[in-house]
Amino acid sequence: MNKTGRQPGSSPLGICKRPLALYMLALFLFMLLLSAMTPLVLDDFTYCFSWADGSRITRLSQIPASMYYHRVHSNGRLVPHTAVVLLMMAPTKLFFNLLNAGNAVLLAFLFRRYFPEHKESSVLLLLAVGAMIIWNFSPAFGENFLWLDGSVNYSWGMSVLLLFLWPYAADYLGIARKRSALRGVLFCVLAFAAGSYSENGSIAMLFAAACLLLLITVRDRKLPLLLTAGLVLAALGFVWLMKAPATSAKTAKLTASVIGGNVVRLISAARQFLLPLYMLYAALLAAGIHFRLDRRRLVLSALLILAGLASLAPFVFAIYFEQRHFCFPVVTGALSCLLLLSGLMKRGAPLFAPLCAGLLAALFAFNLAAGLVDITVAYSKSLERAQIVREAHEAGARTIAFEDYPRATSYATTFYVCENERDWPNLSMADYYGFDAVYLAGPGDK
Repeated sequence: MNKTGRQPGSSPLGICKRPLALYMLALFLFMLLLSAMTPLVLDDFTYCFSWADGSRITRLSQIPASMYYHRVHSNGRLVPHTAVVLLMMAPTKLFFNLLNAGNAVLLAFLFRRYFPEHKESSVLLLLAVGAMIIWNFSPAFGENFLWLDGSVNYSWGMSVLLLFLWPYAADYLGIARKRSALRGVLFCVLAFAAGSYSENGSIAMLFAAACLLLLITVRDRKLPLLLTAGLVLAALGFVWLMKAPATSAKTAKLTASVIGGNVVRLISAARQFLLPLYMLYAALLAAGIHFRLDRRRLVLSALLILAGLASLAPFVFAIYFEQRHFCFPVVTGALSCLLLLSGLMKRGAPLFAPLCAGLLAALFAFNLAAGLVDITVAYSKSLERAQIVREAHEAGARTIAFEDYPRATSYATTFYVCENERDWPNLSMADYYGFDAVYLAGPGDK
């Protein structure tokens, strides 16, 4: 013991924090390794070049003009795509790998704030359950958490959106948080960025924040000014995003048959990918009601589930829908389950968390093995491509052939090459690697 009577490495409450630090370090190193083994693909190459004139972006002064044309012709998500451009300007992918691993730790920290009353051992168990839920139930884990462009758009987006939502959730749950004028200003800036971050993620968090603001106002009988300002700014950011010409161009022709078909496809996809997660949540919700958990935790968990579903609503009117768009329902679903599990652990039902952890661990073991093999094979394919590029440059070749590599699981990423050398992404890859043309390898190509 030291002079204060505490064991070394313990907090003033006597709770050892080393296990949680070790967990965060292990999470960081694990995600750093997987990020490093995930190659650049598809959109990554495109964001090396200016949308304004096609030149390679090497200076910050080139970005504003490029993003203006990007907003008009490609996509209205300027916040994440500007970050992608900055990352692709770096001389090596190491910067992204480090930041992406850091984002995984940030997400775990944001989850941890929802159960401050628990000891570190309980926190570790809850965070492990949350991590296994996301790993097991994400239909496009590699695209959402490992691929450069996909990570910035989705898993980094989840961090931004959960940071925005935290003041609303903390006030509703009665969790103390630090307040200052500087924090208020930063929150307002964050609110606009969160509102303009993503078509589906932003609408989900706007929905959750609006519901929580209403509940707080009714309870306290007064309107919290900062939270109201944050919601207004986030709404303005969302309007700015949706007003982008490129965003409106992605809207499908609104006929009854198109909308109906989109609804059916969304329901079918949600049933296919989200049903196991929602069955787990339903079981925990039933247990929470039975054990009379704090009503606020029950309500917040339900709001997060609804917010996750709300994130899918924009695709009723969109011209495309991908598995990576399930990132927001999966992450909010994981947090919903943890809110209930943490409450059950405090209400005399401590076995629910170990039971969930055990069941999820069995599934996690299989998915981890398959995912690591798939990521390793994809990484070896990227090394083969790098060798082909080196040999082609040494031989003075002006064209190069690449093979497609489709992912075998949800954990790797697909390396796609178009048959037409003048189409995307071949043109961007040719410019990136310094060739006149990239084409799809045929049977005779090595």
